[in-house]
Order: sequence, then structure tokens, then C-alpha cells
Amino acid sequence: MNLDSGAESVIRFSAEVSQDLGPKLDFPQKVEQGPVKARLIHDPAESPDGKKLAFSAMTHLYTLDIPAESRSV
Repeated sequence: MNLDSGAESVIRFSAEVSQDLGPKLDFPQKVEQGPVKARLIHDPAESPDGKKLAFSAMTHLYTLDIPAESRSV
């Protein structure tokens, strides 16, 4: 772009580029049968009445009942 006139023109350009990628991060593992235990939950939020906890884990949204003796409300 010419700053004085505002006229635009295409500048032809090409380049050969070789870019290394990082290591493959796909590690297949055998999963045991039965219930899956999540080790990391995201964005836990307690319900206004303090009876439930909502959170996400492994790309799903879950709720669970908070035992009465553990409630903060």
C-alpha cells in the first residue's frame, strides 16, 4: 500500500519452508473396564442452596450431591 496515495498493489512472494513439528502427543492406553475416575475437574461451582456441586471433567458436565455434613451453607 502506498501511504501517500492509498493505492494497493500485490507483491508476489514465495518461499520454501521446512518447519519441524513437536512430538506426537497421542498415547493410546488400555482403559480398565468399569467406572472411570476423573483426577482433574474444572470450574467447580456450588449450587445456591449448597446441596449440589456442578463441574466439568473429560469434556462432560456433571453434578453431584454434597453430603449434608460437608455443606458450607
